[in-house]
Amino acid sequence: MVDVKKINRGLILYLIYQNKGLSRKALAAKTGLTPAAITLIIGDMLREGLLVETHTVHNGNSLGRKEVILDINLCAYVALGIYLEPCRAKILCCDLSNREIFQTELTSGEKEGSFSSFLDKLAEKISSLLEEYGIKTRYRLIGAGVALPADGSEEGNDEAAPEYEKKRGMVQKELSRKLGVDVWADSLTCTMAAADVFLSGETMGQNILFVKYGPKIDAGYLSLTYYPQEYRSKPVSLDHFLIDPMGKDCGCGNRGCLHTLAGFQELAEELRGIYSEEKTPELVRMTQGHKEQVVGSRLREFYHAADPAVREVIEKGAFYLAMTLKNCLVMLNLSTVVVYGDLFFDSEYWECFSRFLDVLRCRGRVRLSGFHKEIETEGPAFSMVGRFFANGGLLEKVRK
Repeated sequence: MVDVKKINRGLILYLIYQNKGLSRKALAAKTGLTPAAITLIIGDMLREGLLVETHTVHNGNSLGRKEVILDINLCAYVALGIYLEPCRAKILCCDLSNREIFQTELTSGEKEGSFSSFLDKLAEKISSLLEEYGIKTRYRLIGAGVALPADGSEEGNDEAAPEYEKKRGMVQKELSRKLGVDVWADSLTCTMAAADVFLSGETMGQNILFVKYGPKIDAGYLSLTYYPQEYRSKPVSLDHFLIDPMGKDCGCGNRGCLHTLAGFQELAEELRGIYSEEKTPELVRMTQGHKEQVVGSRLREFYHAADPAVREVIEKGAFYLAMTLKNCLVMLNLSTVVVYGDLFFDSEYWECFSRFLDVLRCRGRVRLSGFHKEIETEGPAFSMVGRFFANGGLLEKVRK
């Protein structure tokens, strides 16, 4: 059964957050709720400390009453963001204004140790930090978002999906039980997608694709069909939105799938193939003559080498990716594609990539992600904030 009260509260929260404060009159106009309903809901949220009255403004009529602006009590609520690998975890605690309370890492020397035992250590570490910083006494902890590293399920491998879902379920159940808060776990790309869309204030009625480029090509699809939106995304494989029949063989049985054309590892392999004093003198100098040092993680560094041949290889990958995004816009009926990656944050590469989008007539529908740093923990933290808003800002009956 639909909880209308929760939906209305979530809608009000999202609109206030998106507009950085609204009056009761403006909320009534934007939501379609009656002034009496707005007064009742806002009264509850003020008493809970979820909303605060910040200042007054004139309503445009110099003789009229001043309107009181409402805002979310951003500094009173905090969320945890966790990037969880088998033997390492990054932990972030921040408030709803994205102000960091603490951030740390936990590592385990037991590479072959039990993942369950590492979860126990993680829960102990987080509990200790919550106590040390007085989180549960000074703030209201809305929950923990957990990002899991990409695996086969994120790349569209159906065989890997059951194992991934089992792991995701175990993380949610165990951490929620040990920490006593709502926990939501998802893939890194999906949590990044949800958080980027939430923070950017994307509006209802949009289908959005979030693409993370490097070292693999991962994507998450979101359909914003209603308010309040929980911002859950579905992993999507982009491999077959573009195929070059003359390309390299792929493990799927096809030739010229996207990752063989634009994947970091494949581009690095192509650079190693032309590696020479004659064709790539700067690349040879940068790697001190060691071809094995030409790896995908250094593509941004290599892109700035003075070798035209190196740029040609990397920009060819950019063109294939741009063509893929154009195909996705059409085939998935997308409103927007959001791109993230170290290469995209390079101004020269972004200018080149944008030219390709111009040629393909889709630049206006592709934007750069607002995430630049700490996405591994900010993503899951603000994915949880979106979940909190969708739950109407209620802590007592969070969805498990």
